[in-house]
Amino acid sequence: MEIFFRHTKNNLGLNMYQVRSTKSIDRLLWIISLIYLYLKLQAMNIANLGKE
Repeated sequence: MEIFFRHTKNNLGLNMYQVRSTKSIDRLLWIISLIYLYLKLQAMNIANLGKE
C-alpha cells in the first residue's frame, strides 16, 4: 500500500504536499484514490476500444 501512495504522489506531482492534520491526510488519501480510480477506468475504456 505504501508503494502505491509513494508512486502515485510522485507521478501526480503531489510529492511536495505536506499534511499537518488528520483532516488533511484524509483529504489527500481521498484525492489520490479518486485520481487512481479515474485513471484505471480510463485505461480500461481505452483498452476496450480496440475490442469493439
